[in-house]
Amino acid sequence: IKQRHSERVDVAHRRPRVEPITFTPKSKEMLATGLYTAMTSGQVVLPKTDAALPQIVIDGHAANVPGTAKMLHSDVAALRRSVTKAGNVTYDAPRTAEGHADSAWALALAVHASTGRNAMAEALLGQR
Repeated sequence: IKQRHSERVDVAHRRPRVEPITFTPKSKEMLATGLYTAMTSGQVVLPKTDAALPQIVIDGHAANVPGTAKMLHSDVAALRRSVTKAGNVTYDAPRTAEGHADSAWALALAVHASTGRNAMAEALLGQR
């Protein structure tokens, strides 16, 4: 059986390299609440300044992207929980010239990838 790249498992007890996530109201709720929980428990701490961030290497040159810490703080603060007239809970952020709280959603995805169960991995490993 040929497996797609996203389904390969490097080591039997580890997760696949990629877990596809479709942004739905339910998945956004899971991601937002997971991020909130990780931050309130102290498992995730946002850097206060860019100096606290590791240097990235672009074309062989180490650098920091100016304003990254500030952008991350503002993106996380922009995530909003709201209740629709129909009583449904939604999580979203206003769209700005800088994006749509993209770094906050990226952080939420990273937190999700580092914690909890992975239904795809369990299915691939025959644990489900």
